[in-house]
Amino acid sequence: MGRTLSLLTHLPRFESDGVTHRRDCECVRCDAGFRPSEHERAAAQRRWQDQKAREVAERALARRQERARVRALATELQVEADVRAADARVRELREAKARVDTDRRLAMFQTLRRKGLSIPAALDEVERQVRAAQKPDARQGSNGRPGAATRY
Repeated sequence: MGRTLSLLTHLPRFESDGVTHRRDCECVRCDAGFRPSEHERAAAQRRWQDQKAREVAERALARRQERARVRALATELQVEADVRAADARVRELREAKARVDTDRRLAMFQTLRRKGLSIPAALDEVERQVRAAQKPDARQGSNGRPGAATRY
């Protein structure tokens, strides 16, 4: 009976690039003398190193682009939040101005202050005028219509 060799002994062994046969390769092709030359090994090694460098550069570029995208998104979110806050503040100020514009007591107070009255004196005068305006006229009846009391 003949000797059976393991099939693994005849499989090619490759360098780290996965293409070039190693120097200690014992595959059929290498045994037949078709081993890569030193020049071919050096060229394959350069190609493999260039490929690895390209992959590293591509990963670094992708990381930089992702960081830039995240920064841009964070900036956009911050700007949107600031715009919403500013809009809310402007809305509050407009509402406050509308309330001030419709308050006749404040208008009277400002007029008296422009005329030179002190703050306490202007406040007293405004309160006096408001109370006088709220008192029912003696000629008005209980329902607030003039002359209603004299009809009966």
